[in-house]
Amino acid sequence: MINRLKIAILRGGGNFGERDICLESGLVLSQNLSKEKYIISDVIISRDGNWYLNGVIIRPENLFNKIDFVFNLFDESGKTQKILEHFKIPYCGADSLASAVSFNKNLSKKIFRDFSLKTPYGEILKKENYDENSALKIFRSIPLPLVVKPAKGNFLGETVNNLSDLKNEIEKAFNFSDVVLVEEFIRGREVLCGVIDSFRKNKIYSFLPIEIDENFEKKFPPRLNKFEKEEVQKLAKLSHKILGLRHYSHSNFIISKRGIYILGTKSLPIFSRDSFLPLSLDSVGLSFGEFVEHLIFVANKNT
Repeated sequence: MINRLKIAILRGGGNFGERDICLESGLVLSQNLSKEKYIISDVIISRDGNWYLNGVIIRPENLFNKIDFVFNLFDESGKTQKILEHFKIPYCGADSLASAVSFNKNLSKKIFRDFSLKTPYGEILKKENYDENSALKIFRSIPLPLVVKPAKGNFLGETVNNLSDLKNEIEKAFNFSDVVLVEEFIRGREVLCGVIDSFRKNKIYSFLPIEIDENFEKKFPPRLNKFEKEEVQKLAKLSHKILGLRHYSHSNFIISKRGIYILGTKSLPIFSRDSFLPLSLDSVGLSFGEFVEHLIFVANKNT
């Protein structure tokens, strides 16, 4: 009889507006895990942070007594990763420190600049000492349009063209984070590129880039020449490496007349059917099930 691996899928959470995507990702993942090889515990995290197994609240320490491996799909901040590390539970994704760094746009942008990656110029506002003069100063120092986003999380950001909208979007962003990033708008084509560890004899393997048009529709193959495609793949692998990520990540870029700019890197996969992941996997002849099996193998191997 096969000794089945006991896997917990953590999904839900407040997740800054991404709760529905997170819930669907967990469902798709569960549907693609072999029931012959794995015993799956579907754990729903409520908006206020309670963990539920089979509709009953469960404390993390009580759950982990029954679990061999975790897919954390709801928290990239490093907090859940730190809990998993405390209980010595293997899990998929970056460790607590790398998760916290990639989650924090200000920190990750500093690392990008240290390694000479182009990233939009921006300035940070802190809620504790913010006033309207701060917004005016930024408005006068960075050419329009501007992009406003919480400095922590995976927000796309809101584009503004005047001072009034800038102030409004800053106030909205403070509802999600005590630190807000205001940066220059880079005109160009947006592309996204994912990477995985230890695949096809590559320490870090890059999928093919996928283009995101102005209507947020995914386009494959992207409208990239050979240099642009290879450069995006190289930068996606470099970002994964310098941020200290592991197993998987994907990065967003803008290809502009001024060069290729990295916007940020996400440390957890999005398994939802509408995500770019199915296209990425198809482009290299990898099934969803094979991808998940590889993540489990690599994560356990590195434990």
